[in-house]
Amino acid sequence: MTIGICDDDARIRSALIAMLQPVLAGKQLREYDSADALLAEENVPDILLLDIQMPGTDGLTAARTLRARGSDTLIIFMTTFIQYAIDGYDVHAYHFLKKPVDENRLLQVVNGAVTLSEKKLQNTIVVRGYDRQYRLAVRDILYVETERGHVCLHTQSSGEIRCTHSMAQMEELLQNQDFFRCHTAYLVNMACIDCLRPSELVLTDGQVLAVSKHRKKELKEALSFYWSGNFI
Repeated sequence: MTIGICDDDARIRSALIAMLQPVLAGKQLREYDSADALLAEENVPDILLLDIQMPGTDGLTAARTLRARGSDTLIIFMTTFIQYAIDGYDVHAYHFLKKPVDENRLLQVVNGAVTLSEKKLQNTIVVRGYDRQYRLAVRDILYVETERGHVCLHTQSSGEIRCTHSMAQMEELLQNQDFFRCHTAYLVNMACIDCLRPSELVLTDGQVLAVSKHRKKELKEALSFYWSGNFI
């Protein structure tokens, strides 16, 4: 597991590292002195402490870019201005910390993020493909699609995977995993939804999926609960 700290102030980064020592055992730590340095990284940390106000690209813009790339890193924003917390909803932030960061509060929030991240890393399903079986991380699945009797899993890292399961079987496999049947043809990962439009939704990678009229109200309620649950 990797934890990243992105702040343009080296003194703040050093202070955060010192405070985080109790949770760093067995984990990789990465430092970034700017949002641009963070965005240049190919593999984003699992947990990211991200300053909002920085020279050049600010933290919120960086977070939007990460989400647009499909990253599900747990973002913990840090700033002196509490009003930025509202904007965190747009990028599904895990939490918000006010500067100067309190050590006890920092450890409490990061420990919670570590627990959630460990659960994500361990959370996998096995599906039967036409050529072999696949073990997939649930968080890697963007959505499941059914068309003409075939079921296809659209993933972030492995592209499309055609499997022999029915959509009903996929719903059962992904039960209680924050997936929602937004349309007869689609079972979508709510962690990968960027925004909801009148008759469709947009995923974090830019793909657009139709939303059935009779499922829209329930989807809005589920999505509202999910986003609130991930921004404490």
